[in-house]
Amino acid sequence: MVITPSGSAIDNPSGGSSVVIPSSVPRPNTKRWAYFVADGTAGLPAVNMIGDKASSTGTGTTSGAAATTTLPTRITLATAATTSGATNFSANAASYVFGRNLRLQTYERLVTYTAIRLFMGITDSDLHLQTTANPTGNYAIFRADKSVPDTNYQCITKDGTTQNVIDSGVAIDTNFHRFEIICNDSVPNVKFYIDGNLVATSIVHTPTAAALGFFQICSNKTSGSVAENQEIAWLYIESDF
Repeated sequence: MVITPSGSAIDNPSGGSSVVIPSSVPRPNTKRWAYFVADGTAGLPAVNMIGDKASSTGTGTTSGAAATTTLPTRITLATAATTSGATNFSANAASYVFGRNLRLQTYERLVTYTAIRLFMGITDSDLHLQTTANPTGNYAIFRADKSVPDTNYQCITKDGTTQNVIDSGVAIDTNFHRFEIICNDSVPNVKFYIDGNLVATSIVHTPTAAALGFFQICSNKTSGSVAENQEIAWLYIESDF
């Protein structure tokens, strides 16, 4: 069978009906991709990841959580119980290039939202080390920052100099959500989705093309002395070659 990237029907060489290859299916000859799924038994770095390597850094802890009748298998990242105590899940190296139509999707939640700053997305700067709602770097990220205070998830791009912050209109809560970021570099714009719904489109101050980036989900304490948790069930990232 010949596989084409168009998603159109092709003849079945063995006879019978034609075969449709969906254009959304990732293939090694059209995209570079990586993903992980939490196995529920251990925290980082013991996660099932294909196509990249993940690591956990910071002063917090990670652990595994088994599936329940209402929750998927997941890893739990807990901040340290001190101000600026941080936890982080990210690629080991800057393996992705802005300007190559990056796309990231993750299923995750905040377990608590009392005094915490959460970033998740694609960045060229280590965000978990920065104690500000406007960190340096090139990035396309979601933010939930109690110190601002954010009441809705914020959709943010930055070109190395200036942020573009767009309110998603989706309230920050402790439920799992599917967060997705799609960089359309021929436009250019960056689109943000929550649970399959388009919530923001950034057309200015998008990440600088050719900047080397990596995926990152991280949080740090903004005040207080009680650890706060987030949970990640899976993550998928892709780019053009």
